Amino acid sequence: MADSHRSQLFEKFCSSLLDKIVNAKGVTEKKNILDEYLKEWKQNYGPNYYDLSRLLMPIYAHRMYGLKETTLANIIIKALSITPSSPDAVYEVISSRSLVRASSQTIKDINNLLDSLSTRTDSENDKDETVNSKHVHLFKRMINLYTPHQIQWIIRIILKDLRIGMSETSILSVLHPNAKELYDAGRSLIEVCETIADPRSELSSFNGVRLFSPCIPQCGFKCLSSNIDANIAKLSKPFYAEQKLDGERMLMHYDPEIDKFMWFTRRKNDNTRRYGTSSRDMHKLSGHIAKGLPARSVGGFLPFGTLKSTSKNKEGDLVESVDVNVDINDATKPHPCYVVFDVLLYNGKSLINNTLKERLSLLDITVKNQNNHMKLIPRVELSTQEEIMQKLDEAVKKQEEGLVIKDPSSKYVLNSRLPSWIKFKPEYIDSMAENCDLLVVGAKYGSGKYGGILRQLLCAVRDDTIPLEDPPKFITFAMIHSGLTDSDVTTLNSLAKTLYPYSPNKLPPWLYHPPNSNEKPDKLIFFEDEIVVEIKGTEINPSVQFGVVHTLRFPRMVKFRSDKGWKDVMTLSEFEKAKQDGRRGQKRSTEDQREKGKKKQRKSFTLIKSQQGFDTTGVSVKTSLFENMTFYVMNGNKKYGKNEIEELIHVNGGKFIQNKLGDTIAIGSDEDEIPFRLRVFKDKKMWDVVRAQYIVDCVELQDVLPLEPKYMFVTLDKTKKEFLKHMDEFGDSYTKYTDEDNVKELLERMGKDETESYEQRREIAQIIVEEYFSSEIEGAEFINTVAYFDYDPRMDTPMPLTVEWVNWKSIEEETKLGQDQYEFGLGYVSNSISDERITHVVMNKRNLSRFKSLKEDFHRPQLPRFVTLEWIKACMDNRTIVNEIDYQPQIPISL
Repeated sequence: MADSHRSQLFEKFCSSLLDKIVNAKGVTEKKNILDEYLKEWKQNYGPNYYDLSRLLMPIYAHRMYGLKETTLANIIIKALSITPSSPDAVYEVISSRSLVRASSQTIKDINNLLDSLSTRTDSENDKDETVNSKHVHLFKRMINLYTPHQIQWIIRIILKDLRIGMSETSILSVLHPNAKELYDAGRSLIEVCETIADPRSELSSFNGVRLFSPCIPQCGFKCLSSNIDANIAKLSKPFYAEQKLDGERMLMHYDPEIDKFMWFTRRKNDNTRRYGTSSRDMHKLSGHIAKGLPARSVGGFLPFGTLKSTSKNKEGDLVESVDVNVDINDATKPHPCYVVFDVLLYNGKSLINNTLKERLSLLDITVKNQNNHMKLIPRVELSTQEEIMQKLDEAVKKQEEGLVIKDPSSKYVLNSRLPSWIKFKPEYIDSMAENCDLLVVGAKYGSGKYGGILRQLLCAVRDDTIPLEDPPKFITFAMIHSGLTDSDVTTLNSLAKTLYPYSPNKLPPWLYHPPNSNEKPDKLIFFEDEIVVEIKGTEINPSVQFGVVHTLRFPRMVKFRSDKGWKDVMTLSEFEKAKQDGRRGQKRSTEDQREKGKKKQRKSFTLIKSQQGFDTTGVSVKTSLFENMTFYVMNGNKKYGKNEIEELIHVNGGKFIQNKLGDTIAIGSDEDEIPFRLRVFKDKKMWDVVRAQYIVDCVELQDVLPLEPKYMFVTLDKTKKEFLKHMDEFGDSYTKYTDEDNVKELLERMGKDETESYEQRREIAQIIVEEYFSSEIEGAEFINTVAYFDYDPRMDTPMPLTVEWVNWKSIEEETKLGQDQYEFGLGYVSNSISDERITHVVMNKRNLSRFKSLKEDFHRPQLPRFVTLEWIKACMDNRTIVNEIDYQPQIPISL
């Protein structure tokens, strides 16, 4: 009979469960082992798996140890009284010193010890993560009570990384079919275990979300404008369109009966201290929005929205900013605004099974706008693709991020990303239609001032051919070295908690990166550190340096996505789709490739005597040099005429004909004066044409020489590409030694190209930087951009000078200085609004009078970014291109 007061030995948990799961192959076998173990547990210790689950899913146990690997290592060193420079591994040291051969400690005992460890704080030391004397004492106790093998598992539990090849989703699915659903809805681990242990629980109809319990919300489904038709066809008509906001998604919980607020991010992190706990706290957001919420609510209120940082300009319009850590009572400074777009609970009743239309009807009558601290997001009803595109155009002109289209008949599905909520974003010329959210799986150290600091990011996509309940796998996609500000570098080094040395032949099972790749990180970063970054790039190109055999061209970091985890990053399927979408416009149309008609048969004509070729009668073949080779000789050179070249071919085993057919090698003149027949061949570029000297050199050396540029009279593009694999465009081999004569010949062939434009030289520089430099070149930040600078039409100089003219002159000089700085950073300035290469429109924030007209002028399928002069300075200060969104001209936005 089961005895819930007894507890299983910790040794059995390690050897009969963890060790077996590690050694099992495949998730199915691992699940079977866990299932058998749970049956035995239930029979001996009862149906509540909480004590077991806290160890099996340490990341869900919510114990806060405040210990990273380095700190933990220092504690163990002190507990063992060994020198920090000891070369022995922890396991070896503990094994050699431990007197514990068998342990009587139970699962309850280890949970009590871990609870003590998580509550040990030291006001002087904990913040700095230095060695805490109380921690050392607990570890000494642990070493005296547990075997070395058990301590190995305990350390993994503390680090919240068991590495058993089973995800938390897989484990929950074995515990109970509804366990994951309960956890997503905000139940804690202990509540999940108690609920599934209670035979009276009706798990198939649990009551959804609850007040003050964090849940994982529904997110929008990504969609490109090219796929609108297929996605909107499934929506109820008319559907809702809302502005897509760039802010922090937040679930706010409120109970007016006890005047209590709680705020949770979409990853269930508690942000209550930041935004306020009470309506009386006028220094936090909660104190400014309570009047707009229901005054009486028996069971509380749970709206869902986005926190934006906002303030008023002089005209009273709402403008964007980024800093929310300011005095919220100072109306002149930016402050957070809660923009509400859904409600999930009202009067204690969960609304997730109500339709969106029903939820919004309730929201509209219960929530009231509160100045610029809380607003209901407006929405319009649309029915067609044309209406969506028109609305998206309007959003672009207002500098909004995009649209969210929602099905009014849809129900709310926790922890999902379904096409009942569809995100549409505009396409910009300097990036693909959709930025990529990628997982950071490795990093490289910087150089110079960044020496010893992780500075470049190896990023990966998630392999979604593997079910979410199985251990994940990630495939590398790009190395990012552009876009990281000094602040981003600091953030990266603080977020990277679990670092491994990179060894190309010993990669962890969750990662694939080509072993022979030249893109080698210095450190690998464990996927459960969940460092997600938003990356933009101009296009996806083939590359054998990364696991997906492609990479982004000119990749640039936009920002860290702390609101996302490894499950939210771009998947392999999404990558394949983005790759296909990136090829739009690159393929010629089918009709262009069709033949316009059948070719007419050409009549045969008798050649004149000079074109009939060398008479081989009585001339014997002496070598097999040109065996199985056929030539079409049009001309010879000064030393050897046409007939003599043909004789050389025949004597050395080759064939020659009098017309170009198939794979025949065409031989042309070496002369500067080109005969008419050859000129036609050269102008039409129908075939490669080889100089007659090639035949002479082959015969002299008695070897069929490889073709090189010096032998070519006419070279097709495909042949040039083959040459460039082995030599440069002038024929200088990458691998063969050269001599003085070859150098002279190369210099003669190179000549001097007076016609090469600045644009061509700049394109060559771009290729060199992309191909040969693994990080950005200081002073070349803008090399991949083209900018249009906004200047006011010139004013005549008045006499005497007026204040208006002095102000105008000051603005013009500021703009000119910004342009000079931009060009100094190798940016290219275009003065033509019609130039479709323009990636940025730069304005002086002191004069935005032409903003609306420029927005109209630059309204194109692919848009440039609008920025102020401050963007140029920020890029130069950070030695990289920074995110443009922080430097947009500040204009009123509608919420």
